[in-house]
Amino acid sequence: MRLKKTLAILFLIGFAVHCSGFSNIHRYWKKLFGQKEQKKSVGKKPASQISKKPVSRYKKKKPAVPAPKAVPMQTVLVKGPLSISIESSAESMDLVMPSFEANVEATLESMFEEPQAEQKAKESDGTREFGISAGLFSGAVAINGEVRFPLQKVFGPATTSIRYLFGIAQNENSTTRYYPLQADYIFNFPAGYITGVENYIGLGLNYTLYSSGNGIGMVGWQACYGIQSEGFSGKLFCELGYGLINSGSSGTSAKGVSLLLGYRKN
Repeated sequence: MRLKKTLAILFLIGFAVHCSGFSNIHRYWKKLFGQKEQKKSVGKKPASQISKKPVSRYKKKKPAVPAPKAVPMQTVLVKGPLSISIESSAESMDLVMPSFEANVEATLESMFEEPQAEQKAKESDGTREFGISAGLFSGAVAINGEVRFPLQKVFGPATTSIRYLFGIAQNENSTTRYYPLQADYIFNFPAGYITGVENYIGLGLNYTLYSSGNGIGMVGWQACYGIQSEGFSGKLFCELGYGLINSGSSGTSAKGVSLLLGYRKN
């Protein structure tokens, strides 16, 4: 009987302990061991989700990359004061028109090269030319000496110069002799303009320093056109024009055609 009572008492005590402390003991157990298990399981995939690929014994070879083909280079040389070399491959040059080289050359020449007239004016800067001519001068037989000074002024293809001329002339009746002094403004054209050789147009005024029978004269004028060419280490020229030598008297003045042949040199 005592044994039954003792067992009953122990059963009641154990049941009470079980009801009161099991939940706390279970909670404490989770705190100690549950967090570690969770940390270990974070970031790990389930075994069912891990795909197993068969491992090959032989490594796959990468496809060989073909070596780049050697492309010949083409050079376009543009001539001028600044020589420029443009290199490009044949593949890119296939898209370029055949006139590319000519267009580039013409464009750069127009940008960097001086016009022919300006270049010639600079080359002849400060080079005086002395010359002599003979023939008809405003209707009178004359022999003249001249000097020409180049100017920097340019009009299109024409350079400019100024000419001072002094001569001795005599009218057709040989009754009056003149000593005119003339200044001309001359437009010099290169070969290919107006004519196939170098040529010029001159406009000027003259003053009769002295004329026989009348003394000091008055102002006259002359317009001329001439051609010139290299020769005898200088320039030969032929000039045709029309003008007036004014002696101060209408009866003794000379007026008519001018036709002069001459030579000049620096």
